[in-house]
Amino acid sequence: MFKRNAFWLYYFYHYLISVFSLLIILLLRKFIYCNFPLLFEYINLFLIVLICIPIINILRKYLSTYFEYYHITKDEMILFSGILIQKADHLNCIRIKDIRVERPYYLKLFNRANVVVIAPSDATDPILILKAINNYEEIVALLSERINYILEKSAPLIAG
Repeated sequence: MFKRNAFWLYYFYHYLISVFSLLIILLLRKFIYCNFPLLFEYINLFLIVLICIPIINILRKYLSTYFEYYHITKDEMILFSGILIQKADHLNCIRIKDIRVERPYYLKLFNRANVVVIAPSDATDPILILKAINNYEEIVALLSERINYILEKSAPLIAG
């Protein structure tokens, strides 16, 4: 079983947006205080809400990544996800048509990657993304080995 690590840099753009929005809020607060001192009392609540929105979004994304993990058996791959209600998605290895590794610049810095599992015959999730995996070479090799094992096991049944 592989437990996925919650990787904070996976949502790097959320952090950047939050920092920029905090800077804009601070500048806006200074501008309102200098030009409209009467509005300053009422705008504080609005600014606090504006500060909380990106922080809540980052926390939600972090927790959703933290509570996702997967298990690879001989015949299937099981992806568990969910914060309050856990969902288990079973994917038979025979349905996997392609495995792709994506390494965005912010994951490449820390030797991590997204492993994209493509299974077009799966009705629920034809594209399954394992996010910010640190041992992606091992996962790809293991999945390829499982797929080849199943194809070799089913080849005599198809030929005969």
